[in-house]
Amino acid sequence: MITFSPIDLMNKRLAIAKEDSDTSMFLHLMYSAEQLTKIVTVALVACVEDDNLRHRYAQEHRLVRADGIGEWGSCIDEILSGPTSQFLIPEIRGFQKELLEGKKEGSWQYDSVKLLNECLKIVDKKADTLPVKTQARNWYSIFARLRNKARAHGALGLSDCSAICPLLEKSLRLQYENLSILTFPWVFLKRNLNGKYHVSTISATSTPFEYLKSDRNHYFEDGVYLDAGKHRFVRLLYSTAEINDFYFPNGFFGKNTFECLSYITDDKIHLDVSPFLTPVGALPKSQTEGMGMLDLIGNTFSNLPINPIVYIQRDELESELIQKLCDDRHPVITLVGRGGIGKTSLAISVLKKLCDQKVFSAIIWLSARDVDLLVEGAKPVKPNVLTIPDIAKEFSALLELKAVKGDKTEKEIMETELTKSTFGPILFVLDNFETVVSPKEVYSWLNTYIRLPNKILITSRFRDFKGDYPIEVHGMNKKEFYSLVQNVSKEIGIPEIIEDHKYIDDLYEQTDGHPYVAKILLGERLKQGSSGNLKIVLAGKDDILTALFERSYNYLTPLAKRIFLTASNWRSIIPEVAVEAVLMRSHTEPVDVEAAIEELAKSSLIESIKSTTDDSFFISVPLSASIFGKRKLSVDPLKAAIEADTMLLHTFGVGTVDDVKFGLKPRADKLFSEVAKRISTKKNTLENYIPILEFICSKHHDAWLTLASLYEEENYNNEAILAVQKFLEAPTSNHKACIGWNMLARLYRSQMNWQGEVHALVEYCLVSEIQFSDISNSANAINRLFNEHKPSVDNLEKRVSIEKVAKVFESRIYKEPYADGDDYSRLAWLFRHLNEDEKALQIVEKGLKIEPENIYCLNLYDRLR
Repeated sequence: MITFSPIDLMNKRLAIAKEDSDTSMFLHLMYSAEQLTKIVTVALVACVEDDNLRHRYAQEHRLVRADGIGEWGSCIDEILSGPTSQFLIPEIRGFQKELLEGKKEGSWQYDSVKLLNECLKIVDKKADTLPVKTQARNWYSIFARLRNKARAHGALGLSDCSAICPLLEKSLRLQYENLSILTFPWVFLKRNLNGKYHVSTISATSTPFEYLKSDRNHYFEDGVYLDAGKHRFVRLLYSTAEINDFYFPNGFFGKNTFECLSYITDDKIHLDVSPFLTPVGALPKSQTEGMGMLDLIGNTFSNLPINPIVYIQRDELESELIQKLCDDRHPVITLVGRGGIGKTSLAISVLKKLCDQKVFSAIIWLSARDVDLLVEGAKPVKPNVLTIPDIAKEFSALLELKAVKGDKTEKEIMETELTKSTFGPILFVLDNFETVVSPKEVYSWLNTYIRLPNKILITSRFRDFKGDYPIEVHGMNKKEFYSLVQNVSKEIGIPEIIEDHKYIDDLYEQTDGHPYVAKILLGERLKQGSSGNLKIVLAGKDDILTALFERSYNYLTPLAKRIFLTASNWRSIIPEVAVEAVLMRSHTEPVDVEAAIEELAKSSLIESIKSTTDDSFFISVPLSASIFGKRKLSVDPLKAAIEADTMLLHTFGVGTVDDVKFGLKPRADKLFSEVAKRISTKKNTLENYIPILEFICSKHHDAWLTLASLYEEENYNNEAILAVQKFLEAPTSNHKACIGWNMLARLYRSQMNWQGEVHALVEYCLVSEIQFSDISNSANAINRLFNEHKPSVDNLEKRVSIEKVAKVFESRIYKEPYADGDDYSRLAWLFRHLNEDEKALQIVEKGLKIEPENIYCLNLYDRLR
């Protein structure tokens, strides 16, 4: 028997129904057949390649709205033999053949269809007899008829149920045991916070997916996958990592959700409709799609788009991009930044300037854009290219190379031209690179063949490539932003905005200089007749926020998503180590927070800012991104945990961009102060905060002394000693070392650990910048300890310790203009402990010359004589 979780679970339910009655058995066999129909359908849909006419999406769009099983059977026919069939991946052709090939009696295909047709004849006397040959795909259309007829008859009589059950059961078994698609590796993938995947096996094997358990360098959306040459996302089959239930679309497509049904438990779930709202059929071209042929622009042949949008010159970015495009290095250059930040318009403007200079013989522009960001909102458009074959085909067509090199494939032609162009230097531009199918694979292909003087320019929302030269595109500076507002205001008919400097300043602050967000808000100002609350206005633009951030957000690892949602929940400048500390608190296994923050920065969802004071990093979430994040947080299952993390981040205090220059210390001090306050109220205990505090100390070394003070206040003396020791383990300034050793001596004294106190006092005296008075006081304390408490140290250890202090003390006392009799008596006592009485006597005599009446020198003088 085949191993396939949805079928195995359904068979367990069938076994129970069989013990009940034939009517119950019939009902559950029908559920089993309906589930099988949907399994085959979603598998076929998953194996349709991406193309710019969106054939796969058309089937998904159709199935989530399907209210009857007949629509699913019709979908199978369309994918197997309709226009969509040409986009089936080669690895699935064998399964396609076993469903389409006409077979005679004795084959599993014929026999399973015949048995099902016999079931149909029981409820429909007019049902046709099968021809000599039949196709296995007919099983699904016949089942749809059986399902509809059984419903039309209402509850079938016991005799009909009894007659159908053995036939249908045997027919199903033939399908289960022979459908090759069920032998493919199927799994449920769930990405853990550490970047690795939990792989739940659905079919007999999960071998092709096992590497994901240890490899973090891959992105797959959580869900069901089958492996057919590549990992194929089975988008319309829903489950969990426990794989104890499976849900299929079941119609009832509404305004916000559509229904999914489990045939195993009869449970229903309702999922978001937004991924399936884009209309099917041909979409309009993007405004930034290249022209369909090369034309002479300036002194260069190119198909650059005619840019209809308002463009504001961005001098620094343009200068850097021109420099990198014109140098003899960096074959691949990437413009990376948030959606709508101006990457495409910047590229077009710069490339038109280069056309005049004839840096390249040809500039080839290809667009993978699937959404145009217009002032009136985000509009779906048809991508010009999506796959490597698309790219190669368009490239060859524009340069008219196929006719010249007809013996080569278009892919081979492009590879040759990327390496050594027959037309002179070529610049190949791919806009909206994140939209192509398998960006890493496409990048690897391009990077493998590109050779200077040819170059590649990529625009993308995120960057995870190696070998390219990235140019970060951030929000506009104030001068550029003012120019943008002036131009847009005139264009849309609200020129009075130009003089409203307070509004423009507020707009700049709220948008972080994001040009597209600013255009949207200006458009709303025109509609409403007043500025209103910009934050509230932006929060109401769900479609805009989705267009700007949804793709980047979905691409994130779970840990990066959690950090983004946490940072969005409290829009303050947050120290990176604070985020790391809070997340470390709630995870027993290691998580790479730094890598997740870097991932967010590369995806342009946050900005990472470095302090010049101590090189610490802070993260900031732009307003538009934070509003999107809060919307995501409202439905996220980790909402409670993220809100708890946010409450802990509050202990670091509110920060602004201006505070970054002061570094981490003020925020760490705020943390310790806030924790101390919370502990004093008795509502919290120190134990609740220790993991966070110690983690901050590991990143901000000076904080160990602050933590030691907090421990001491709460009578955690052993922990306080350990904290000071950790502070002293690492190199630090002499001034801070003095503070540390002095504090350690005091802590040992409080515990009556005399040996520890002596050690700390000795090390304190050895710090090069220690004050002379501190040496004298430490020597006095050491003398007292050996006189009164006699710490348990052997004679050699005692001698080594005292010699160190005596040497430093003696080297300083003769140079110290304010040394008095007390100081000399203390030094003499050190030599007395070393049994060097003659040396001690000489020192006492010097002390008496300075201060003849000093009682300590006189007493020691008498004792020594």
